[in-house]
Amino acid sequence: MFYFDLATGKSVRISGLKDSEGAVHPPNKVVYQDAFADIRADLRYTYKLNGFEQDVILREQPPAPEDLGLNAETAQLVVLTEFVDAPEPRREARVLKKRQIQGRDVDTLTDETLDFGRMMMGVGRAFRLEQ
Repeated sequence: MFYFDLATGKSVRISGLKDSEGAVHPPNKVVYQDAFADIRADLRYTYKLNGFEQDVILREQPPAPEDLGLNAETAQLVVLTEFVDAPEPRREARVLKKRQIQGRDVDTLTDETLDFGRMMMGVGRAFRLEQ
């Protein structure tokens, strides 16, 4: 998990993963509680007939981008998922949002669809869980 500043290209790591035991929640969920080393956050995986979902559940507020030397107006929170020994996917990138930064158009939100043939990773999204 890291911040990426679109204006400068600078990134700052917030946390990596740590060992965490998954708890099965029938019929189709596995939750890894406290899965990150430097921030309280869980990972939840859901398997459905039409796909597989990964949710990062933040249990605390990440540090502000300004506290890490980044501009809050141009920084994004980024989480990467890695598949080890996976086949090379067909990639399709698209711009989801553009805006002006320092007088020039910048792709401020992009996403990439990964097509592995029988499996595809589509558009990601963030949302708030009510508690």
